[in-house]
Amino acid sequence: MSRRPQTTCGVLLFVLLALLISGCGRAVVIELSAEQQASRESTLRELLETAVLNLREPGGLPDAEAALRVARDLAPDDPRVLDGLGSVRFRQGKLDQAEQYFREAILAEPAYDRAYAHLALVAEAQQDLSAARALLSLALRLNPMNFRARNNLALLSLRDGREEEAVEEFLRAYQTAGPGDVVLEFNRSLAVEPQNP
Repeated sequence: MSRRPQTTCGVLLFVLLALLISGCGRAVVIELSAEQQASRESTLRELLETAVLNLREPGGLPDAEAALRVARDLAPDDPRVLDGLGSVRFRQGKLDQAEQYFREAILAEPAYDRAYAHLALVAEAQQDLSAARALLSLALRLNPMNFRARNNLALLSLRDGREEEAVEEFLRAYQTAGPGDVVLEFNRSLAVEPQNP
């Protein structure tokens, strides 16, 4: 007789757990407190910063990806996380996967200019220069201060033989970013003081 209540409790617990997990056909919404939300956002920001730092380091891709995977657990639809995962895949040469992540970032936030700029890098790597140019132009319409998109557009213009346009875009990128970006400093010096071969 003593086993029957335990079995009944076990079955009841199992049924309650199944109902809780399934939501009984309804969506189960768990609301976080303001403090929990702030803590999550702070952790997410730290993970994104860690990923960016690791992306800059030689051999840092695995650590960057690990930070981004944890960030995705916190915020599965955050365009920054999806864009970061796309950047990891791009650096690994996995262009199809990179493209998928960048597209997911755009679906999550259609005005996320960085994803368009990064998608342009995929298009350029696939030799689709007109698509790359269109994506960079769109990124700049969304955010005229995106100096990296502007720099990449200048590089495309230079590659296409549009030197005047390239110089103008390099200078605009430099003004947008301000001093301190080594790549832009170098590109600006080439644009302002062309080197003789």
